[in-house]
Amino acid sequence: MSGLRQDVGLLTTAIMAIALAGCSPGGGGPKLERPYLDVRRAHSTVLNEKVKAPQKAKRPELPPGVEDVTYISGDLPLHAWLAMPQGAPAEGVPAIVYFHGGFALGKEDLDACKPFLEKGYAVMLPSLRGENDNPGNFELLYGEIDDARAAIRWLADRPRIDKGRIYTFGHSIGGGVSALLSLWDDIPVLSTGSSGGLYPYTAFNGWSSIIPFDRRNPLERQLRLLLGNTADMKRPHFAFLGEDDPMKSVLGPAEEEAKATGAPLTVRVVEGDHFTSLGRAMRGFVHEIEKRQ
Repeated sequence: MSGLRQDVGLLTTAIMAIALAGCSPGGGGPKLERPYLDVRRAHSTVLNEKVKAPQKAKRPELPPGVEDVTYISGDLPLHAWLAMPQGAPAEGVPAIVYFHGGFALGKEDLDACKPFLEKGYAVMLPSLRGENDNPGNFELLYGEIDDARAAIRWLADRPRIDKGRIYTFGHSIGGGVSALLSLWDDIPVLSTGSSGGLYPYTAFNGWSSIIPFDRRNPLERQLRLLLGNTADMKRPHFAFLGEDDPMKSVLGPAEEEAKATGAPLTVRVVEGDHFTSLGRAMRGFVHEIEKRQ
């Protein structure tokens, strides 16, 4: 099963659980008493069990024309792909770090990045801890954010990459990763974006079969979400939602929170469902970031 198909199944389960519980599907949870990064850096997540990512997949075969690379997150050597656009210059290439949907990197993720490559962006596709035979344990939007930050720093050190023009984008659970990166102050990223990845506090209600932490702990939940923490955003985030994606229900609460906090969060609705909206979201993201160059 591909990353995209695995993730949408989990998402549908989450939305159903929200409806059955009579909960509002939008917004964040309890407000943190201190700035997000202060709390996040002082907190060590407690895992109920140490397991690999839910999607069991080996390291995929390297596609033609793509570089197989290793980046280091803490003490974890992790696998990634680096794809350069056709005709890329010897230096000064802008780049997007793309975080896949589901819980494994696959060839379909590289195929999805065509809109970025065609526009002249180098694309790094990291696999994260516990995925694709990587070391480490699955933490669900926690330690994986440390991996994402490490991948960005690795990319910024490449001589061909313009470290002043690095962006991130993700689909579905990878969109949740990219959204959280808008809260961090130690990465050279101009803007972040997501497609179907702006998760509400209640999303964890439907993921009981894969959640490795105590979902009854409000802090563990809230530290894994952008919504509820938008007042602490360090850079713009462009969140795209498909017109026919159940996650569109987060639109109103997200816009209300951004207005209340003055956060640089922009939410756009595009044609399509959780899958078919991805290409339009990618092109929309490129349009947004190029308007600001």
